[in-house]
Amino acid sequence: MLGAALSFAFNLFWRMKYALQGGSSDFGKQNVAVISTAVVYGVVALAAVLVASRWMLRSSNASQLATIALGASTLVAGILVWSLPSGRDIDAFHGIAQNTSTAGVGFEGYLAWAAAAAIFGPRTLFGYRHTPSTDESRWRTAARNGLLLIALWCLGSMLMRVNDLAVAVSLNYPFSRYDTMTLAAFDLATTVLAIWLRMNLAKASARARLVSSLAGLLVTLSIARVVVGVCWPAIPTTSERRRVE
Repeated sequence: MLGAALSFAFNLFWRMKYALQGGSSDFGKQNVAVISTAVVYGVVALAAVLVASRWMLRSSNASQLATIALGASTLVAGILVWSLPSGRDIDAFHGIAQNTSTAGVGFEGYLAWAAAAAIFGPRTLFGYRHTPSTDESRWRTAARNGLLLIALWCLGSMLMRVNDLAVAVSLNYPFSRYDTMTLAAFDLATTVLAIWLRMNLAKASARARLVSSLAGLLVTLSIARVVVGVCWPAIPTTSERRRVE
């Protein structure tokens, strides 16, 4: 958690120094775009790391299960990202993976979560005691932790899309408002559904069939975000346009 905070602070300082090095007389829209992108991307990355890192500070089985699930999913995601030809597009938001120099948002740190899951795995399995009265509560809490991270990341993804759209408009870069807003709508729908499921999983009276059906819809929306982001023609990101210029 300290490393993530220091990384965020360093990236923010470096980008702001780059934007402000010309002095106030040269300050313009491009400088504002650099700073706003660094802040938005950095805050989203830091928030996701801090939320998931809190699980490792707790000794409950639910938190350990959530850590194991995160580690397993990020290991699979890392393998897909680096092995498939279009792997760098699988994040369903091309700017996230390609702007890592701006705010460190990407898949490069996935091994840390895989290592944490490997550490918690044996402890959780060997310390497991089957008690029907607590099994359901344990899994519900672990699922609620995962849903919180999903909601946070999708909300952050939506904010980053809106930021990129605002930057493109302010700097007169080519962009597709329809594509960006459609992908942002997928993010928003996934966020709302994840929050609703998290709230209802806290209720013992929640209908299992309804929760299961909506959980399946959440998985479908998550996959749809990836498919739409990969298949839609990619709009050049801020970093790509900078390299071209």
